[in-house]
Amino acid sequence: MVAHRYAGFAGIVVASSATTPTPTAGFTSPFNLQTCGALVASATYRSLANMNAVACAQDVPEFVPGGGGTGQSGLTRLGKVPISSATISRVLASTACRLWYGNLAMSIVNTSPPCTYTDVLAGQTVATNRYTTSMAAYITLVNDRAIQNAANSTQETTDAPPTIMFPPGVGNTAATFGITLASVLIAVLAALA
Repeated sequence: MVAHRYAGFAGIVVASSATTPTPTAGFTSPFNLQTCGALVASATYRSLANMNAVACAQDVPEFVPGGGGTGQSGLTRLGKVPISSATISRVLASTACRLWYGNLAMSIVNTSPPCTYTDVLAGQTVATNRYTTSMAAYITLVNDRAIQNAANSTQETTDAPPTIMFPPGVGNTAATFGITLASVLIAVLAALA
C-alpha cells in the first residue's frame, strides 16, 4: 500500500496499488471524457451538501446556512458567490474543511473503474485514480470561476442559460466535447440558482 498525497488531510490515507494501470487510448474518447467528467462532477456536487460539507460550513462562518446573504447551506455557495481571500484561508485552515475535501478527493480517486476526464488545472486529461489537485488549487479555481461569472452576469441583460467554459484547446462541438470538473460544477450550481 502506498500513502496517497491526501494523507495529510485529517489522517485520511488512500491506498493505491503499485501496479495501477495506465489509461489506454479508449479512455480518451470524447464519450468517455464526457461520461467520466459527469461522474466526477456528480461526486463533487453531492459533496457540497453532505455532513462533511455541513461541518465545514459550521467551522467557517461565511459558509453557515444563510451566510453572506445567499440563503444557501453547506458548501453550495462555492462557485456561485465569490469568496474573500480571508475566507479561503479559513477554509484551508479548517480541519473539518480538510476532511470534506479529503473525502471528495478520495471519491474521485476511488472511481471504479478508473476513467479519464479533462482536468482544467493540469490542462490535460487525467485518470481519476491519479487525481492530484490540492484543496487550495481546487477552491481557488472554483472561486476564480465564480468571480468570472459574477463579472459576466453584470454585463448580461437577459436570463441567458449558463455557459460552460472550456479550457484552451477544448472545443464545444460534439466531436471534441470534453466536460471539466469545474465547468460542470459551475453550470450545475448556476442552473440551481
